[in-house]
Amino acid sequence: EDGLAHVEAGIVGRDLVRILEKRGYTMGHEPDSIEFSTLGGWVATKASGMKRSKYGNIEDIVVSVRFVSPDGVLWKGADDEQTAAGRVSEGMDVPGLAMGSEGCLGIITSAVIRLSPLPEVKKYDSVIFPRFEDGLQFMRSLSRQKYKIPACVRLLDNAHFRLGEALRPDHSSWLQKVKGALTHCMASYVLPDFFQPETAVCATICYEGSDAEVKEQMQNIQKLAKRHDGMVLGPKVGKAGYDLTYMIAYLRDFAMTYHILGESFETFAPWSKIVSLIAATKERLIMEQALR
Repeated sequence: EDGLAHVEAGIVGRDLVRILEKRGYTMGHEPDSIEFSTLGGWVATKASGMKRSKYGNIEDIVVSVRFVSPDGVLWKGADDEQTAAGRVSEGMDVPGLAMGSEGCLGIITSAVIRLSPLPEVKKYDSVIFPRFEDGLQFMRSLSRQKYKIPACVRLLDNAHFRLGEALRPDHSSWLQKVKGALTHCMASYVLPDFFQPETAVCATICYEGSDAEVKEQMQNIQKLAKRHDGMVLGPKVGKAGYDLTYMIAYLRDFAMTYHILGESFETFAPWSKIVSLIAATKERLIMEQALR
């Protein structure tokens, strides 16, 4: 009744999603590893999800944590395990101790999490930009509009974009598919001169909320896309790009059987440093590979 649930930490993400959806709720936390990782793992690693713009990170979703140490159980709240804990003003912040602890303080056994009703509307979208810099400026402009940000917006650089298309079962180029999506809004002959396969990038978008909220967000995306030389491609490319995030985990394991190591990097950087940071990271990876 309070929009909270007390959940055992060992539950796997996909099972938690399924159980909550049956009851008409979501916790809104979707990390890339949701099919394999657990609630306790999210707390222990202070995880972030793809829909953090709407629901927050795990520290925004978890209200209380119970974990067991060699000296006993650490828990702040009601003794009755059926009672969901609210905010406690005195003493140490137990969830804060557990977040990112990675098992150093004890074993996380359960957590009280915030729930949200399932969204009335859920839609996907995508925007193509001529260059990464154009997409980056689009993202920066969107970040300044706090109440108009969709649940998830991810900017795929050119290499990531082409990888997604290369993994498709058919052999048509991504440029041909993009041209097909654009025929509803402009003549196809414009595309080759403006969007080159070696430089184009794509923003994938997921909207969640009421019908009015989603419509307002979609209108805002269209306005910003036009301002930054982008073109809206629609839901098909957006859904494919969103799903690609989950595919990476399987792709990594498959590649390792051929002695290819793949991993993701997550960090924060000022807007002005993002382009140089990405370039330096790729340059270092290429150099390290060449030395081996």
